[in-house]
Amino acid sequence: MDYHFKYSLTGDEFAEFNAYTVWGAPWQKKTRFNFVIRTVLYAGISMAATLILLDKIRNKNENNTTVLLITLLIFLPLLSSIAYYQEPFNIKRRSRKLVVKEDNSHILNETELEINDEGLIKSDKESRLQQKWSSIIRYAVTKNFFYLYTNSIQAYVIPKRLFSTQKDIEEFDKFLTSKVSLTSSFRSMGI
Repeated sequence: MDYHFKYSLTGDEFAEFNAYTVWGAPWQKKTRFNFVIRTVLYAGISMAATLILLDKIRNKNENNTTVLLITLLIFLPLLSSIAYYQEPFNIKRRSRKLVVKEDNSHILNETELEINDEGLIKSDKESRLQQKWSSIIRYAVTKNFFYLYTNSIQAYVIPKRLFSTQKDIEEFDKFLTSKVSLTSSFRSMGI
């Protein structure tokens, strides 16, 4: 079966791809965990230092350990969860800024993508790239996209908006699943 697409990604679609790849993908679990640990650590040290400094400024001789502990127990989870849920938006914002720079404008060029039994051929006004299926190291499906990764940060981004019906989407997914190694497949649940 052969598929032929001609499309341009929007800045928002590129931003969504980056947020998924850098943050939301199942294989980024360790990144998200480390982010939370760093946030808690930095916020805890900052808050503890601030409270100790404020206590010294007031020149009180009494121990404010209880106030420090209560403050840390209340604010650390709050700050961590805010930072955790804000990070995908920060990634999207940086991605949108990236594509408006003149040096990166080609990212949103119109692309022709041919997909067949042998592999993929991507063409735009500046380049032509042909790859075999064996070069796809990871395959992910999200609510709005198919991602065929050629390395940890680059992928063929295929928007589901290119398909007319849900049946077409399912057939395309089935085709890709038959071509990509089973160990490369990641199914995102409703992301």
